[in-house]
Amino acid sequence: MKTILSTLFILASFTLFAQTKVDTTFNFQTDPAKKLSIYVPSTYSNSAANGLMLALHPFNTSRWNAKSWRDTLTAFAETNKLILLCPDGGSDGRVDDPIDIAFTTAMLDSIKDWYNIDAGRTYCMGFSWGGKTTYTYGLTNHKKFCGLIPIGAAISVREVAGISANAKDKPIYIVHGQSDALSTRFTPLKKAMEDNGGIVNSFVHSLGHTIDFPNRNQELTKAYTWVDSVCVNMPVDTTDTTKPNSIQPFDDESGFLIYPNPTKTNSEVQLKLDHEKYNTIELLDMKGKQIFSASLNSANTSFSSPLKSGSYIVELKGEKVVKRKILVVE
Repeated sequence: MKTILSTLFILASFTLFAQTKVDTTFNFQTDPAKKLSIYVPSTYSNSAANGLMLALHPFNTSRWNAKSWRDTLTAFAETNKLILLCPDGGSDGRVDDPIDIAFTTAMLDSIKDWYNIDAGRTYCMGFSWGGKTTYTYGLTNHKKFCGLIPIGAAISVREVAGISANAKDKPIYIVHGQSDALSTRFTPLKKAMEDNGGIVNSFVHSLGHTIDFPNRNQELTKAYTWVDSVCVNMPVDTTDTTKPNSIQPFDDESGFLIYPNPTKTNSEVQLKLDHEKYNTIELLDMKGKQIFSASLNSANTSFSSPLKSGSYIVELKGEKVVKRKILVVE
């Protein structure tokens, strides 16, 4: 049983000695030993900001807790160089009781003191009850997360009725089983996220309600890679209170500008290059399907936006660089 301050010291010690797994407890509210499990990838360096995945475990106390869920996702996290933060749901196994919500929020705030976390690359994922909480906690606290990955979410669309508007401009990759109540747990949630402006992608595997589906780590890596690629090209504009998630068309580090953005269908979009290092432009839909490709011959050019409204990826390629931005067509 430890206080947050003593645990901070222990976590710092673990990092110093390159330990990758941490299992600890906190005296938190009514629980004298609230459990937390963490995974730190072998590539971690305190000198560089790292991506963080809040990972919420399923409701099945005979198999799942913070530690077992962390261990299930370790290979995925190592592959994608992610720090895993896995709060425990306690004796009842539910990760969305009031004490669990408060604990999760406290740990999200605290881990920024323990490790070098990239605030712009913080994500939330979970399976089953954890998938449900990925929706409910993730959308309620949408400003904390760049993107969401609900897996086999045990949820009905009614449970997000008051918060689905927070899906606007949020990348959400939904993973679900073919035999896992698609008509109630998958299709209505996907439609609700899309109808509220979410940038949605999905994968339906061949099994039912399980995390042990074929090629799990590869498919979760695809989900994360997609969400991350959207996130890093969609910085949040906190200065415009009328559009809290409006897209910024220009990022100095990317080296190119697209404008206007958002734009209208079948209209001219200007492309201005800050650096002469790109030779090809591609326009992709959010599933990665190529809409068109062309060579770049000068520092300034233009192209026509698609005929269908939606979000698209503008990808510029050079010999040693690939950069992407999101184009919104209204």
